Amino acid sequence: MSLTSKVSHHSGDKELIPAETPLAVTVDPNLPSGYVQDEQGVLDNYAVEPAISPVHQPTPEILILLGLGAIAIFFSLMWIVSEVS
Repeated sequence: MSLTSKVSHHSGDKELIPAETPLAVTVDPNLPSGYVQDEQGVLDNYAVEPAISPVHQPTPEILILLGLGAIAIFFSLMWIVSEVS
C-alpha cells in the first residue's frame, strides 16, 4: 500500500501561486515615522533617531561655583560626621 493510495486528494502545481505574481495589497502612505511597508504589504519598523541638540559648555565662573558648592557640601558632611561620632 503506497502513500498515494491513502490520500484522497492530490494537490498539483496548479494550486501554487508563483512567487513573481504581485499581490493585491495597497501600500499605506500615511504610516507613522519609523514604519515602512514594502510592495507585498509587509510592515517593518526602524528606530527613529531624535534631533541632535548642541551641547553648551559651562562657563569658567559656573565651574568655579559648582566646585565651591561641592567643597561646601563635603566639609559640611565631614562636620556632621565628626559631631555625630
